[in-house]
Amino acid sequence: MATEQIAQHTHQMIGSMRRNDLVGETMRAAIDSYQIYLGTEQQFLEQNPADFHYRLEPTKSPITYIWQKLWTVKGKIRISTAWTPTPTRENDCAIMDRVRDRIKELKGTSESHGKYAVWHVNAKRYYKI
Repeated sequence: MATEQIAQHTHQMIGSMRRNDLVGETMRAAIDSYQIYLGTEQQFLEQNPADFHYRLEPTKSPITYIWQKLWTVKGKIRISTAWTPTPTRENDCAIMDRVRDRIKELKGTSESHGKYAVWHVNAKRYYKI
């Protein structure tokens, strides 16, 4: 039942985006905005939501709901028209990708950072505070 439900939600999202109707445009804008908020180079719908401690809860957005549920059934989706940051110089990378990589490296050590440290880094990057 749950797999059928997420398949239906995903089908509706993709259908709206392909038709380019108002719902599709709204979802595309939400996906692009969320990509900017998360600060990652790879599309977030292809990544594990658990790696993003600062993400919105699934009940707050249909996009995060679909993302969370797709991941639980080992599904991924790539939207070719979605915005992703492009490096401007050689060896450029998205800051939040490096932050997440570093946290994975330090996990379980005395130098590990809590989820709120990541949230603060992202807030400083996103809001420039």
